[in-house]
Amino acid sequence: MASDLRDQLTTLSLDELKELADSTKVDTSGLQSKEDFVEVLVKNGVAPKPPSLERLLSVMKLKDLRDLAARHGVDVSKLRKKKEIAEALVTSPRAQSIYDEVRPQLEAVAVAPPPKLTLPPMDDADADILLYASKNAEVDLGRSEDLLDQARMRFEERNFERSIGAADEAANLIRANAEALQRSAWAYAILSCQRLIEDCGKAGREVDDAAALLLEVKKAFRTNALIAQPDLLVRLQEVSRNLYSQEIQRSRAEIYRVQEIIGNAANMGANVVLPDEALNRARDGLRRNDPLLALQLAGEAERLTNETRKARIKEIEDAIPLTASIITEARNVGADVGEADRWLEKARVAAAGREHVLAGELVKRAERAAMQSQHHQIEKAMELRRRQVEKAQAVIEAVEPLIDEADRFDIDVMEAQTLLRQARDVLAKGDYVNGTVYAKNAAEVARRLEPKVVEERAKRGILKPEKGVCGNCGSTRLSFADDGTGKCIDCGHMFRWRVPAGRWERFVSALRD
Repeated sequence: MASDLRDQLTTLSLDELKELADSTKVDTSGLQSKEDFVEVLVKNGVAPKPPSLERLLSVMKLKDLRDLAARHGVDVSKLRKKKEIAEALVTSPRAQSIYDEVRPQLEAVAVAPPPKLTLPPMDDADADILLYASKNAEVDLGRSEDLLDQARMRFEERNFERSIGAADEAANLIRANAEALQRSAWAYAILSCQRLIEDCGKAGREVDDAAALLLEVKKAFRTNALIAQPDLLVRLQEVSRNLYSQEIQRSRAEIYRVQEIIGNAANMGANVVLPDEALNRARDGLRRNDPLLALQLAGEAERLTNETRKARIKEIEDAIPLTASIITEARNVGADVGEADRWLEKARVAAAGREHVLAGELVKRAERAAMQSQHHQIEKAMELRRRQVEKAQAVIEAVEPLIDEADRFDIDVMEAQTLLRQARDVLAKGDYVNGTVYAKNAAEVARRLEPKVVEERAKRGILKPEKGVCGNCGSTRLSFADDGTGKCIDCGHMFRWRVPAGRWERFVSALRD
């Protein structure tokens, strides 16, 4: 039952889901993505309302709307736009009978998987051959100028007979060139309109009328009737530009929407490097006048954002029991963990209310409060201190090779190196609380460097191993990570497959650069 309800809610748009949640008084504060809205509504058992007539008509094609109006006696002959025809049908006295007719059919279509997108016919074999021939035709204007120069010279020499011949030949050649130039210009205009219509059709826009007009223009071009119908080509250009302008606006709006989602994920502390790169490629596609590519890349950026956002949410939720164990250890050595308990309880409440940004901050405060309470009991909990110091040092030792490798690739590692140096200095003074904080901050900064390091490795031909032998137990079941570490699946032995560069390697790399 829940699966069927989820399938029904998934077919709704994000705005429709928000409207449904508002009408049923479901708390959706802090929700951003469509998947989150669906999960909350399924959890509360909210079913979608029957679709309105406006929504049903919005998914129909223009031709089908006109046929529907004709069947029910609604005059839409003076209306051209799909929105205007749909509004006339909704406000007509026959609206209820129209609703009863279209609802079963369109609801069945909505449940079925979306059909493969097909474009209306736009090809005219004979016209296409002529169009490409005219587009590629080369017009020799130099010969016309040479003939005019000859006519001028013969005239100055008073050789009027030869001047007349040269002038007549130049006039004939100019007329032929003018016709070829005109047809070449038409060919470029028609083919450009066809590309715009095809791109808009692939993006899901209705282009049936534009395709019919394109075929009409091709026929006029093929029959040499286009010169007598200049308004025909003007109409085609206007329709194509309108379709393209709408697609550009839609792509731009989609990029702005995804940008806001990425900003919200970044505020939560999620790693948005990959979504940002995808969105930048979408912006580049829009600048290159490719709205279809921009829409696809914006969708990819949204998908990556949702994935990294879910990973960040899981990280925050997993941090709550981990912090609880830290508080328990501090309590076991006699530390006063009352403040840490209060912060952790607030973090649990925030996580239950899906306020993950607040929950992440509260978990950090709880962890810090717990570690501060441990610090006051340092003499009674030396073993706990040793484990915490080793943990921070392990974090430092784990990220140091990655930072060194990024520095060798000329990646900006100033922030990571500063945090790493601060972590070492603080640990050297015996303050493992702040040392752990600095080490984790350095690890977080280093994690953002990892995609760039992987990219530089690929450029330099440094590939991650696919297999190897464990030096501890001899097993071949090994796993390799992008940060340069590896692990034996059988014995758990940790190792590095990517070691920091030595002096000789640095010297050779410098010579190569």
